[in-house]
Amino acid sequence: MIFMYLTVHTPTSLIIGSQINQPIISFVLAFLAHFVLDIIPHDPQELHKWAKKNHLKRTFYIAFIDVALVCIFLFILWQNGKLTFNAPMILAIIGGIMPDILWGLDDLSKGKIKILNVYHKIHHKIHQLVCPRIFISLKQAVLIQGVIFILTLWIYLKL
Repeated sequence: MIFMYLTVHTPTSLIIGSQINQPIISFVLAFLAHFVLDIIPHDPQELHKWAKKNHLKRTFYIAFIDVALVCIFLFILWQNGKLTFNAPMILAIIGGIMPDILWGLDDLSKGKIKILNVYHKIHHKIHQLVCPRIFISLKQAVLIQGVIFILTLWIYLKL
């Protein structure tokens, strides 16, 4: 399991959804942007050891908290008039988180669905473009993901 939280991918999806008026194109671009972000080293090795015990149970807890934070984040933006839920925005959000949902579905199926298993391997290789060569501690991973989140949120709010 490689951790970059959906909360980090979401502001990038918001940028795309706010700038692209075509729903399908916003979905595709957000889906691809997910992989661009996944190339950035962000994988704390300490979490691998922690997640290996009761893998699915721990992954579920992490995913549940992450999805809850995304929902809270989007609700706060919406309540403050900083987010409009139109088709391009909704599809960009879905496209931005879909790669990790597919990864999770492969984990849940334990690799038994061939297409998901092939997808998982491709997604993992994208993570491995830089990550295997660089050790990232948990503190560094939090810093990297925090900077990405703040920077992309700032860009979205300035648009």
